[in-house]
Amino acid sequence: MAGSIFQFYSNKLTDLSSRNKSLYIPKTEGNGVLDLQELDFLNGETAFEILRKAILGKKKISLIPEVDPRLGEVNRISKLLSKIAFRDQLIQEETGDQSLFLAWPFLEGKMMNGKILRAPLLLLPCKLEKEAQNWTLVPTDTWQLNSALILAYSHGYQVKFDSETLQEQFQDLSSDPIEFRIGITKLLEANFPFQLSSTLFEDRITSFPNSQVSVDSSKFQDGKVV
Repeated sequence: MAGSIFQFYSNKLTDLSSRNKSLYIPKTEGNGVLDLQELDFLNGETAFEILRKAILGKKKISLIPEVDPRLGEVNRISKLLSKIAFRDQLIQEETGDQSLFLAWPFLEGKMMNGKILRAPLLLLPCKLEKEAQNWTLVPTDTWQLNSALILAYSHGYQVKFDSETLQEQFQDLSSDPIEFRIGITKLLEANFPFQLSSTLFEDRITSFPNSQVSVDSSKFQDGKVV
């Protein structure tokens, strides 16, 4: 699933149930999450261009104006970004934990132990800032593997990983958007039975579809994660 979102992930003890948003996100609305597709062309560029700049390692990525008297959708999303930024700042002040990430790409399916997944493979630590009356995404570190996903897979398939080495391999991926995606595919093929969709290589972001555990449990096939 080639969707991408902003999402909060806690560094607390890992909950491997479907309550953990690092492993299962039923929908974006009401979950403190922004579907990147919602930003499509609101600043004159596609949503994928935001992701492309993040892969390229840009230090600051313009998102949308803080206020736009012509577009109500910009103002709606600006309010949501303000809430996300406030929550991120609060968590940083209270715990010091990194809590805001750009998440992409997504995997979904059912592992052999019946565990349902709708989870991001990679997370980019970031923060939101206002600059010249525009919302700006500021990456604060490099891309990293979703450790909760790796832990869930390890438990589900009774497989042990050298997590540190695996993280380093993903962090060393090329900053070229095409080579980056080729690298992801090769590393997945070498380490997991996951099959990324060919849409990964399309320069577009698809909307994050709503669902729920009961629906996905009956829809997904055992052992198939894509």
